[in-house]
Amino acid sequence: KEAPDLSVIRSYTAQLPAGVAPRELQAIVSSSLKERHLHPPIGSAISRAEQEWQRLWTLRMPDRLDSWDAFTATDAALARGDVAAAEGIAKQVLALLRDRRLRNGDTPQALRDLSVSLDNVGRVESDLGQLEAARAAYRESLELRRRLREALGDTPQALRDLSVSLNNVGRVESDLGQLEAARA
Repeated sequence: KEAPDLSVIRSYTAQLPAGVAPRELQAIVSSSLKERHLHPPIGSAISRAEQEWQRLWTLRMPDRLDSWDAFTATDAALARGDVAAAEGIAKQVLALLRDRRLRNGDTPQALRDLSVSLDNVGRVESDLGQLEAARAAYRESLELRRRLREALGDTPQALRDLSVSLNNVGRVESDLGQLEAARA
């Protein structure tokens, strides 16, 4: 009935020169990832999910697009290495879901969709090196997921979502050099 969220799985491979010391490894991987995200591969095509999001957004009909389809569009932009496109989509989706929450109230689905959207914004901000903005998005997502756990109890999805948020906050705190906050 429930499937794990596979958006956190990455298939990144780096070819390293022979004799690389472990301390040098993180710098090489980090610069390679940054290069991959800032410069999409030549000839990479925009996915159908992105095209549909752009079409509905342009027609001012984004409410017709399911939020999970919008998340797929963000993931597709990231997968093809276009962080700028992913950022635009992620921020549009966040604005849309904030508006839906205002109109529909704090339903569990509205809160979960908003928390996933904040995770996407945090991921994009982190990829862009905007760690403070990523931390703010991840912390807001964590607060929403704590509220969902209180409302729904210790369901597998609520616990999984909470663990994802805690991991995101811990990772960005670590990236910012805040090791005590990351440990907490």
